[in-house]
Amino acid sequence: MKEKKTNKINFGLWIFLSVIIVAVLFAIIWHITFNGYSFPENSNEFGDSFGMANALFSALAFAFLIVTALMQRKELELQREELMETRYELKKSVTAQDASQQALNIQVRIMAKQAMLTSYQSLYQLNLDNSRNLVDPIKDIQESKKEAKVYLGLIEHMVKELEKEQELFANPDIIELIKLTRKL
Repeated sequence: MKEKKTNKINFGLWIFLSVIIVAVLFAIIWHITFNGYSFPENSNEFGDSFGMANALFSALAFAFLIVTALMQRKELELQREELMETRYELKKSVTAQDASQQALNIQVRIMAKQAMLTSYQSLYQLNLDNSRNLVDPIKDIQESKKEAKVYLGLIEHMVKELEKEQELFANPDIIELIKLTRKL
């Protein structure tokens, strides 16, 4: 930011100095042309007396053209640097988004399996409560045991799957990716 202010000050200073130099040169040319010489009788001679001023203004216009070309070059360099920084930031953002998406997917799967586990536990509890209120205890207890084994098997299976899902959080690649996104 300081560099831009310095460039603006330098550019303004150059313009100011150029205007002063042109004014001084114009005054000198005017003084030389009209002091010591009589006023020309012909309008062509009067116009020719400003020929040197015309060349001076043409040279200054060309100099300003070069200055503006140099300024545009500098601005384009700054713009290229800014674009490179923007690309780098976008790449970091994409990496962070990918890591976040992976963590979110794992979390969704875990939550779905936890919901299933909760429903299996509720069914097991309901089956247990029903087995206590049986009419034919021996027959109903055997059926209830079978159903309880099924529910317990489902619960054990879901617990194992949840443990596997939670191991994904211990995966070093995912942990590195999450750490990398935190640094960004």
